Amino acid sequence: FPGETEEDFEQTMHAVREARFANAFTFQYSKRPGTPAADMDGQIPKEVVQERYMRLSALQEQISWDENKKQVGRTLDVMVAEGEGRKDGATQRLSGRAPDNRLVHFTQPEQAVRPGDVVTVEITYAAPHHL
Repeated sequence: FPGETEEDFEQTMHAVREARFANAFTFQYSKRPGTPAADMDGQIPKEVVQERYMRLSALQEQISWDENKKQVGRTLDVMVAEGEGRKDGATQRLSGRAPDNRLVHFTQPEQAVRPGDVVTVEITYAAPHHL
Protein backbone atom coordinates (compact mmCIF):
# COMPACT_ATOMS: atom_id res chain seq x y z
CA PHE A 1 0.00 0.00 0.00
CA PRO A 2 1.34 3.50 -0.66
CA GLY A 3 3.74 4.61 2.03
CA GLU A 4 4.34 1.13 3.44
CA THR A 5 7.87 0.97 4.79
CA GLU A 6 9.96 -2.16 5.24
CA GLU A 7 9.32 -1.76 8.98
CA ASP A 8 5.55 -1.68 8.34
CA PHE A 9 5.85 -4.82 6.25
CA GLU A 10 7.89 -6.56 8.94
CA GLN A 11 5.10 -5.76 11.42
CA THR A 12 2.69 -7.52 9.06
CA MET A 13 5.02 -10.52 8.91
CA HIS A 14 5.23 -10.52 12.72
CA ALA A 15 1.43 -10.44 13.00
CA VAL A 16 1.13 -13.39 10.60
CA ARG A 17 3.75 -15.36 12.57
CA GLU A 18 1.90 -14.68 15.81
CA ALA A 19 -1.61 -15.33 14.46
CA ARG A 20 -0.65 -18.57 12.67
CA PHE A 21 -3.63 -18.45 10.32
CA ALA A 22 -4.70 -21.85 8.96
CA ASN A 23 -4.85 -20.10 5.60
CA ALA A 24 -4.97 -16.59 4.25
CA PHE A 25 -6.18 -15.12 1.01
CA THR A 26 -3.61 -12.45 0.22
CA PHE A 27 -3.33 -10.16 -2.76
CA GLN A 28 -0.79 -7.66 -4.00
CA TYR A 29 -1.72 -4.00 -3.83
CA SER A 30 -2.12 -2.55 -7.27
CA LYS A 31 -2.92 1.01 -8.23
CA ARG A 32 -6.56 1.29 -9.38
CA PRO A 33 -7.58 4.41 -11.29
CA GLY A 34 -10.24 6.42 -9.53
CA THR A 35 -9.45 5.11 -6.04
CA PRO A 36 -8.08 7.38 -3.30
CA ALA A 37 -4.97 5.19 -2.98
CA ALA A 38 -4.12 5.69 -6.66
CA ASP A 39 -3.35 9.36 -5.97
CA MET A 40 -1.50 8.91 -2.69
CA ASP A 41 2.17 9.76 -2.33
CA GLY A 42 4.62 6.97 -1.67
CA GLN A 43 3.59 4.50 -4.37
CA ILE A 44 5.67 1.34 -3.90
CA PRO A 45 7.64 0.08 -6.93
CA LYS A 46 6.11 -3.05 -8.50
CA GLU A 47 9.26 -5.10 -7.84
CA VAL A 48 9.12 -4.24 -4.11
CA VAL A 49 5.43 -5.14 -3.99
CA GLN A 50 6.18 -8.46 -5.70
CA GLU A 51 9.11 -9.27 -3.42
CA ARG A 52 7.10 -8.54 -0.27
CA TYR A 53 4.17 -10.56 -1.57
CA MET A 54 6.45 -13.53 -2.25
CA ARG A 55 7.90 -13.33 1.28
CA LEU A 56 4.46 -13.10 2.86
CA SER A 57 3.12 -15.96 0.72
CA ALA A 58 6.08 -18.19 1.57
CA LEU A 59 5.63 -17.51 5.28
CA GLN A 60 1.91 -18.21 5.17
CA GLU A 61 2.39 -21.37 3.12
CA GLN A 62 4.86 -22.74 5.68
CA ILE A 63 2.54 -21.86 8.56
CA SER A 64 -0.42 -23.45 6.77
CA TRP A 65 1.54 -26.63 6.19
CA ASP A 66 2.80 -26.74 9.79
CA GLU A 67 -0.72 -26.18 11.13
CA ASN A 68 -2.20 -28.76 8.75
CA LYS A 69 0.36 -31.37 9.82
CA LYS A 70 -0.94 -30.96 13.37
CA GLN A 71 -4.32 -32.23 12.13
CA VAL A 72 -2.99 -35.64 11.03
CA GLY A 73 -4.44 -38.34 13.27
CA ARG A 74 -7.34 -36.15 14.38
CA THR A 75 -10.98 -36.79 13.58
CA LEU A 76 -12.90 -33.86 12.11
CA ASP A 77 -16.48 -33.22 11.11
CA VAL A 78 -16.48 -32.23 7.45
CA MET A 79 -19.33 -30.70 5.46
CA VAL A 80 -19.46 -32.46 2.11
CA ALA A 81 -19.19 -30.06 -0.82
CA GLU A 82 -19.44 -30.34 -4.56
CA GLY A 83 -16.75 -28.94 -6.83
CA GLU A 84 -14.21 -28.23 -4.08
CA GLY A 85 -11.62 -30.75 -5.26
CA ARG A 86 -10.43 -30.42 -8.85
CA LYS A 87 -9.33 -34.06 -8.99
CA ASP A 88 -12.24 -35.65 -7.12
CA GLY A 89 -13.58 -37.52 -10.16
CA ALA A 90 -10.19 -38.87 -11.20
CA THR A 91 -9.22 -39.91 -7.67
CA GLN A 92 -12.62 -41.28 -6.59
CA ARG A 93 -12.61 -39.04 -3.55
CA LEU A 94 -14.97 -36.50 -2.04
CA SER A 95 -14.13 -33.09 -0.66
CA GLY A 96 -15.55 -30.78 1.91
CA ARG A 97 -14.79 -28.16 4.52
CA ALA A 98 -13.85 -28.56 8.17
CA PRO A 99 -15.44 -26.19 10.72
CA ASP A 100 -12.48 -23.80 10.32
CA ASN A 101 -12.93 -23.85 6.50
CA ARG A 102 -9.90 -26.06 5.75
CA LEU A 103 -10.31 -28.08 2.58
CA VAL A 104 -10.49 -31.81 3.34
CA HIS A 105 -10.36 -34.62 0.76
CA PHE A 106 -11.64 -38.03 1.85
CA THR A 107 -12.77 -41.37 0.51
CA GLN A 108 -16.44 -42.12 0.00
CA PRO A 109 -17.92 -43.36 3.30
CA GLU A 110 -19.96 -46.57 3.34
CA GLN A 111 -23.20 -44.63 3.48
CA ALA A 112 -24.21 -42.39 0.58
CA VAL A 113 -23.59 -38.70 1.19
CA ARG A 114 -24.68 -35.52 -0.56
CA PRO A 115 -23.39 -31.95 -0.56
CA GLY A 116 -24.33 -30.37 2.75
CA ASP A 117 -24.09 -33.60 4.74
CA VAL A 118 -21.63 -33.67 7.62
CA VAL A 119 -19.36 -36.71 7.89
CA THR A 120 -16.70 -37.63 10.41
CA VAL A 121 -13.29 -38.04 8.78
CA GLU A 122 -9.92 -39.15 10.14
CA ILE A 123 -7.13 -36.94 8.81
CA THR A 124 -4.33 -39.07 7.36
CA TYR A 125 -2.41 -36.58 5.21
CA ALA A 126 -1.55 -32.89 5.21
CA ALA A 127 -0.42 -30.49 2.51
CA PRO A 128 -0.15 -26.70 2.66
CA HIS A 129 -3.60 -26.12 1.13
CA HIS A 130 -5.61 -29.21 2.07
CA LEU A 131 -5.95 -32.19 4.35
